[in-house]
Amino acid sequence: MRPTQSQIGLGDSLAWLRDNDPTGQTATNLINGDTSGFNNARILIANGKYIIDGHHRWSQVFMFNPKDSIPAINLEIPGFTDPKQLLKIVQMAIASTYKNIPSSAASSDTDIFNDSVMSEEQIRKALPGLMGRPMIDACKAAYGKMLHKQLTDEDVNNIMTSHAMMIKKYKPVNAPPRSEMPQPSDAAKAVGKDKAGVQGIPTDFVQKLKSGQLNFKAPLIANQPVKNQNSMQNSTQTA
Repeated sequence: MRPTQSQIGLGDSLAWLRDNDPTGQTATNLINGDTSGFNNARILIANGKYIIDGHHRWSQVFMFNPKDSIPAINLEIPGFTDPKQLLKIVQMAIASTYKNIPSSAASSDTDIFNDSVMSEEQIRKALPGLMGRPMIDACKAAYGKMLHKQLTDEDVNNIMTSHAMMIKKYKPVNAPPRSEMPQPSDAAKAVGKDKAGVQGIPTDFVQKLKSGQLNFKAPLIANQPVKNQNSMQNSTQTA
């Protein structure tokens, strides 16, 4: 998988999980390769490679186990290899569906792609607070079982820091910030439509893509045969 936005807030990945799963069970599951919890909240990707919506779910999985796979909905958009063009196409589909383009910023103070705020040393210092005691203990147990030894808090910090430094290597060049990224679920919610839909992708957005009314080549709106339109398919992609 390849990110297409210039910001990924470590707080949006880890602190969100700390606050929403105080038991640490999700961390244990991800370390053990179980990403089934994302089946009904799949990320949206394009051409089997580029993350369109779901960067913080992707980074969340990556932080615990870079070898995990994550459930995804894939948009096949033939002839396009430029991530920016793919993002524009999806934004066009959102605008056509909801007449609304929502905006949401990343946690800039924990932006893992920004070395001035999240250097390796700063990541090490931030991780204990971003994770919290239950998540740290869950990681100690799960990683310890995997490595067949008893681990310390520092061991967990070293593992998680190494994973964060791996994410840094995926920083895209000249990518847009989080605030400019497609967010179909937020668009649906803003106008009172179903945002859960098909495994986390809003119902109206899916129907619009399948309708054959949208065309990513001029003219943009046309009654084209469905076979000529971008298609949607479920997939599981390596994080």
